[in-house]
Amino acid sequence: MFTWLSFRSARTSEVAQFSVGANIDVCLNYPNFDPIAFIDGTTENLGELHTRGIDLSAIWRSAATSYSRFGVVMEGTYVTKYRYQREINGPFFNPLGAYSDNAPVFRWQHVLSANWNMGDWGVTLAQRYKSGYTDQDGVNKVRSYSIFDASVSWTGIKNLTLTAGINNLLDDDPPLSGQVTTFQRGYDPRFTDPIGRSFMFRAAYKFF
Repeated sequence: MFTWLSFRSARTSEVAQFSVGANIDVCLNYPNFDPIAFIDGTTENLGELHTRGIDLSAIWRSAATSYSRFGVVMEGTYVTKYRYQREINGPFFNPLGAYSDNAPVFRWQHVLSANWNMGDWGVTLAQRYKSGYTDQDGVNKVRSYSIFDASVSWTGIKNLTLTAGINNLLDDDPPLSGQVTTFQRGYDPRFTDPIGRSFMFRAAYKFF
C-alpha cells in the first residue's frame, strides 16, 4: 500500500484595474446628456486569500493471481484554513464549510474507487463525495452529497477498449440549496448531478 500526503498553503493578492479617459469627446446632444467621465473596470478579487489544507492520495493493489486483481484508489482534499478579503486592507472572511459570495467552500471532498480486473474484463465502482455546508442564506444546511458510478470494460480486441457504465447509480437527487448565483433553482448545478441515473457507452481505439 502506498499513501501520499501533501500539505499546501497559498496566498494571493490582486489589485484593481482602472481605465480612465481624461480627454473624452463630448457626447451627442451635450449638455442634455452628460458625457462619459471614466470607466472603472475593477475586479472582484481585490484583497488577499489565505488557504491551507491536506491533499490525500492513497492506492492499494492486491497481488496479481491467475484469476483476478483488486485495487482501491482515493483522492481527497481537506481544507483546514480559508480566509479572504473582498477589498484591499478589508476585513477577512472565514467561509470554511459555508457558502460565501459566489460558491461554497467544502471542508472535505474525495473520489474513492474500487477496481477488479480479470483477463480482458474490468469493473470499477466509484464514489464522489462533498461535505455539507451552510447555504447562501446563512440558514439552510445543505447536506453532504455522495453519488456512486459503476462501469464495466472489455479489452478483448487489440487496441480496442469498450466501456459501459451507469452514472449516479442510486439515482440520488441533489441536496436542496437556495443559491441564487446561477439561474437554476433548488440545487447547485456546479457541484451536483441534476440528471439523475444515466447510462453511458464508450469505445476507444489506439492507432499507435
